[in-house]
Amino acid sequence: MPRGRERVDRTTGCELYEDRLAMSAQPVGDLLLTPLDPDSLAGAASQIEPAAQSSNDYGVEYVRRTYGFLGAGQTVAIIDSGIAYDHAALGGGLGAEFRVVGGWDFAENDADPYDDAPAGFHGTHVAGIVGSSDPVYEGLAPGVDLVSLRVFDDQSYGEIAWVEQALRWVHEHRDAFENPITTVNLSLGNQGNGGLPADARLEDELAQLKSDGIFVVASAGNSFANHQTPGLSYPAASLHVTPAASVGAGGQLSDFSQRDSRVLAAPGERITSTVPDYAKNLDGKTNDFERASGTSMAAPFVAGAGVLLREAMLFAGRTDVTADVIHNHFRDTADLVFDAATSAPYHRIDVGRAIDAAMPADDYGSTAAEAFSLSTLDNQLALSGLLGRTDDVDYFSFVAGQSGVVHVHSQASGNLVAEWRADAGAGESLSFEVIAGRSYTVGLAATAGIGRYDASLELSPIATAVDWGDVTFREIAGESISGEALRSIRASRDGTLTVEAIYEQAAGSVQLELYDAQGGLVAVHGERIDLTATAGEQFTLKIIGVHANVDFRLTNLLSVSAGVVDVGGTSGADSFTFSAGDEHTIAVNGVQYRFDSSEGTRVRFQGAGGEDSLSLTGTTGDERLTSRPGNIKFTGDAWSVSADDVENVQVAGGGGRDEAVLHDSRGHDRLEASPEEARLLGDRFDHRVSGFAVVQVQTSLGHDMAFLADSAGDDVFTGRPGVASLEGPGYRLEVGGFDFVRAAAGRGHDRAVLHDSPSGDRFFARPGLAWITGRDYLNFAASFEAVHAYASAGGFDMAWLFDSRGDDRLAAGPEEVLLAGPGFQHGAAGFETVRTVSSSGGRDRAEFFRTPGDSLLVDRGEAILSGRGYLAVANYFSQVDEIADERLQQAVFGGFDRDEGLLNGGPLAFVDGGLDAVDAL
Repeated sequence: MPRGRERVDRTTGCELYEDRLAMSAQPVGDLLLTPLDPDSLAGAASQIEPAAQSSNDYGVEYVRRTYGFLGAGQTVAIIDSGIAYDHAALGGGLGAEFRVVGGWDFAENDADPYDDAPAGFHGTHVAGIVGSSDPVYEGLAPGVDLVSLRVFDDQSYGEIAWVEQALRWVHEHRDAFENPITTVNLSLGNQGNGGLPADARLEDELAQLKSDGIFVVASAGNSFANHQTPGLSYPAASLHVTPAASVGAGGQLSDFSQRDSRVLAAPGERITSTVPDYAKNLDGKTNDFERASGTSMAAPFVAGAGVLLREAMLFAGRTDVTADVIHNHFRDTADLVFDAATSAPYHRIDVGRAIDAAMPADDYGSTAAEAFSLSTLDNQLALSGLLGRTDDVDYFSFVAGQSGVVHVHSQASGNLVAEWRADAGAGESLSFEVIAGRSYTVGLAATAGIGRYDASLELSPIATAVDWGDVTFREIAGESISGEALRSIRASRDGTLTVEAIYEQAAGSVQLELYDAQGGLVAVHGERIDLTATAGEQFTLKIIGVHANVDFRLTNLLSVSAGVVDVGGTSGADSFTFSAGDEHTIAVNGVQYRFDSSEGTRVRFQGAGGEDSLSLTGTTGDERLTSRPGNIKFTGDAWSVSADDVENVQVAGGGGRDEAVLHDSRGHDRLEASPEEARLLGDRFDHRVSGFAVVQVQTSLGHDMAFLADSAGDDVFTGRPGVASLEGPGYRLEVGGFDFVRAAAGRGHDRAVLHDSPSGDRFFARPGLAWITGRDYLNFAASFEAVHAYASAGGFDMAWLFDSRGDDRLAAGPEEVLLAGPGFQHGAAGFETVRTVSSSGGRDRAEFFRTPGDSLLVDRGEAILSGRGYLAVANYFSQVDEIADERLQQAVFGGFDRDEGLLNGGPLAFVDGGLDAVDAL
């Protein structure tokens, strides 16, 4: 017989192979594969009669879908031409971390049992039928590990001695891997058709493996066409192995397949499985598949099925799983196929039926109508069971012995993932309320895998809920929690209901569960729950945990609708805050909420009694504030805030050129303002703004007072009856309608300009303080370096100027009088009478600029310059001079600016002895 294997030409469109192994007493070139005439086999296949089952699946997909068995936890030894272990569907490598966990090459005596070219392929094809993980061409047990034992060389030459050594190797290494070797596949044999050959030298080794509990499958042989009588090739003829015959697509025995009453028939025609790259297209990708036929293909089907059956039997708790147990179980559950050629029936394997028969019976009812009765549940009950199918559900019914809450739990084993199902919902654990005397049904369903479980049902009596009443805003301090506590609450308005638990986490923890009026769980959280409620809606708050000191805060004051956020208050003192940005932040009584700027473009605060406070913070953009007692409006680029009936308000501009307009009340109000902050307060209101570039304050009723403070720069205060302003670098304060205005300077070089009213007014000035007063107004300027007062044509106006302790100088003319000294400069213009007094020491000098028609009288420390409509008096000056030159008067007085109050930005000049002598102060 020729040594080697010849591949069938693929161009014929037929890719079918036959297996043969010639056995003799001497090592000879035993043939693994010899060419099979495609025409004769195709002709035989065309005569196959259709069977009841036309698929080659035979329940395998059903087993996967129903039980999830994949062969995990076992190893199959493939004694053949080796395995192309780099194939993607066989794990991609060799070693403990791969699917092919090990093996040996007995042909080349090394540890690399690869299915080599040119004559390889057969062992790889067999291995794929057992355990390919490819989703299209999947093996029977894609979760199994493989061992490659190579007994044929590159030219398909093999020796019976190598097979014998391989069988011994299996015995010696059966427990050497993570998963034990439970199955051996022998897709090889001689051309015999009888019993044991004269030199059946494998019997000792096969008997040992059977004794080890290992299921050995051998191909029945492909020579029936030659013998035309029942019989088996060797080693399939051994009583220590299970022989595998081949059936075609119609379920009938293949014409080429040898047969015997002991065989298990399985698919063996045109089976697509894994092959090495060199056997297909040599494209460098180890992902090739090819079709082959023969009892060599039926044997790994039976071997893989044996792996699944063992897995099922072990799951069922059997400890006596032997080769005979597996063989006999397959026969007991097989289909009988009548063979016309031998007029005899043969056993065709049915994997689905075999696994079904091996699985334990369902222990509990699988439908709600068949639910297993647990009788009355009073407190706690434990039970065990199994979910033996991926679609299995175990149902239980019970009668509640008392009203309360039932908690169901389970712990699964194996690869089982399960969940409880009841009218109240579904989940790994489940809790629901029950009423004494009523019946209830729960089910435990397998959502993935199968396995055993331990379960418990516990009934906790419902504790009496403490009624916390209607929620607007309430704080409960110092609650002690041990186990479970129930509280009843009701929403007082439509909107967000917030429940918070505040505690020191190092001292314990609690969990909050909120249930609706029907007992449905609506929210769970460890520290805070927010949900939308309707007015009058009833809730039960369950507090679970252990903690000696827990504070609770309940809030139902905020609602959101169509981009409008409404925040209400209580009858007590409430605190509100708002901070604008990409995400607006709102807080009510310390409870914080966040909104994307697109969610809340309008925010409305509404006080409801008590003395409420509101804090607003703008952005870096330009914003505007309008405030009145009881009403606030604050607007930005794309948002607005309003507040009603809030007494105390603080607003921070946040940046940009912000403007604020403040209005007074009907009572007596007070303004305190600086470049940094302005505060207007009165009876039951207090409004503060900070960071605003422009602040305007307008009063209308009551006796109102304003106190203004300057900046560190050079500031200007302008005062008129009923209108005043203070401005400097980057700010402006404007006030109107105040009866009393006091501006205080002290930083920078500051000046004040004071104007009278149409009626008679009085102006008083001394270093550091000046004021002008008339009917219903009084304007003060304190610590300004320069103060100038201007009287109008109406009324009879008088001014009093007082000197400092230093050397001061007076310049007096018909229209204006100036008194200046160290650090001050006071001027009065347009007053009918101006009196200056030198009384504080120093050497003071007075100069009178007389025009034609004026008179100057000097007598006993008093100098009086008088003329048409004016009188200038100087008392107690050390020196009095008269100057009649109009040009000198212009030099002294011509530089005044009535709006700015200074000599065009220059210092005050006095004339001493003519134009050539000018002293600058």
